[in-house]
Amino acid sequence: MNKTQRKALALMAGAFLMAAALPSAAHADRRLGQDVASYQDSTLWWMQQRYALGSRFTIVKLGGSGGLEGAHYQNPKASAQLANAQASGQDIGAYYWGQFGADSNWARTMARYAISDAQRVGLKKGSTIALDYEAGATNNVQANTRAIIAYMDTIKAAGYKPALYSGAWYLQHYVDIEQIGQRYGTCLWAASYITTANQTGPNFNYFPSMKYVALWQYADNWYGVDGNVELIDHFIRTGEVKEDTPVKPTQPDQSNRTGSTYTVQAGDSWWAIAQRVGLDMYQLAQLNGKTVNDVIHPGQVLNITGTIKDGAAETKQPSSPATSNSAAKGGTSKAEQPTTQKTWTDELGDTWHRESGTFTSNTWLHLRYGAKPLSTTLLYAGPGLTIKYDAWSRHDGYVYVRQPRANGYAYVAVRNAQTGEAYGTFKN
Repeated sequence: MNKTQRKALALMAGAFLMAAALPSAAHADRRLGQDVASYQDSTLWWMQQRYALGSRFTIVKLGGSGGLEGAHYQNPKASAQLANAQASGQDIGAYYWGQFGADSNWARTMARYAISDAQRVGLKKGSTIALDYEAGATNNVQANTRAIIAYMDTIKAAGYKPALYSGAWYLQHYVDIEQIGQRYGTCLWAASYITTANQTGPNFNYFPSMKYVALWQYADNWYGVDGNVELIDHFIRTGEVKEDTPVKPTQPDQSNRTGSTYTVQAGDSWWAIAQRVGLDMYQLAQLNGKTVNDVIHPGQVLNITGTIKDGAAETKQPSSPATSNSAAKGGTSKAEQPTTQKTWTDELGDTWHRESGTFTSNTWLHLRYGAKPLSTTLLYAGPGLTIKYDAWSRHDGYVYVRQPRANGYAYVAVRNAQTGEAYGTFKN
């Protein structure tokens, strides 16, 4: 979703649309969940961590049309995110950005794109597909509403459950909520935040005073992602994906071979190839019987289209901060050297020392794929995060430790290398 605009609209709603005393205790049993896009992780490990934090449903962006989305953007991670969210024990749904304003014909076209994307990633009929309508509305409320209805009717006719997302303020100013509610029942997914700081749960004293709300997006930052609470029991429960996950590139015409295969070139990596053809890199590797830890070689032909059996099965993460998944020119990657050594240097030139211990954080920290300040975040966790580590390295201004996992490694900065300040306590 459009973070900048959504934050402004949601905070406006939080400032002006506070409901009368809805006791928080009465809603303590409401299910919490998250919504994700291509910015978030797609692995089973990450989805399991989100489940452990309390997420019981995940709503995945399929794609979008209009504005910065272009004619038809497709989320390359949607298939993996849906499959692995379901495998982690969460219920699933989807959403599609539709910036069609008051144009009913364009709205129907976008709805057909959303349906096509849902089918591409194996989302079964009966699942929720929400319209993300937060930009492009005209001052003609009835025309906007007619176009929204055209979109939602098309989704419903295809066998999916329509819902409508936007900021509470935006909905109240540009949409005839009563007309939507009368036609589809309680189907609104409204965003309204008291703050953009981390929130561990909803404060119902700040619930937007609106009818027909099935989901409330109460946080822009719930342990690093959008936080939602169901107001209709199991509104997202009907959603599910096929057991055999379809893997289809969103940009097959960018392949250097055919629409179904790709020939590895010197300098290629799983990530680079996935970015080029529009795939999730973990699914790409799994489709070819490998993991992203495996070295690929120039001339090797990879499948970029197919089906992953039991597609929600776990895929491995990179096992070191080095680029061991790059296309090899020959020889053995330094990152693949035996990890029984007491000291070793990875391909990025960082020296690692074997040492086992336990670290417990006293502040918010990023657990990352790699030991670099800009490496992708796996989990953003607060004080009390406890991890067991097996090695450490001092570089880039920090001391990092490596956490072994069943499916690879994760890394976290535990100390400022310049000042010596520790971000928690250690136990050997």
